[in-house]
Amino acid sequence: MEAASTILKYFARDLSDNSSAIQAQTYTASMVKVGTKEFPTIQSAYNDAATGNNAVLKVRAGTLTETDTFGRNIAVTLDGGYNSTFSSVTGNTKVKGKLLVRAGTVTVRKVSVF
Repeated sequence: MEAASTILKYFARDLSDNSSAIQAQTYTASMVKVGTKEFPTIQSAYNDAATGNNAVLKVRAGTLTETDTFGRNIAVTLDGGYNSTFSSVTGNTKVKGKLLVRAGTVTVRKVSVF
């Protein structure tokens, strides 16, 4: 599961079986939650985390393809495996890429990197 946009298209079909798109809607899945705010990527959640807050970044279960750089002098916890509503841990989170810790402290739970 990547942090990406999904386009949902609605089609109309006439009596001759011709169809055409009549509407398209773009949705972006929230993959990470910090407090009450949701984000599409770990990096965007980390960038928004308050200084000195010891923020917990709740990450949905699944696979994310991203490389994240933790370069601020803050403490955060990267907590993986959450369900789609971030209400309980139901699995594991896999990050296909890298987690680069350049400054601060990052505690990682239920997240594997490959």
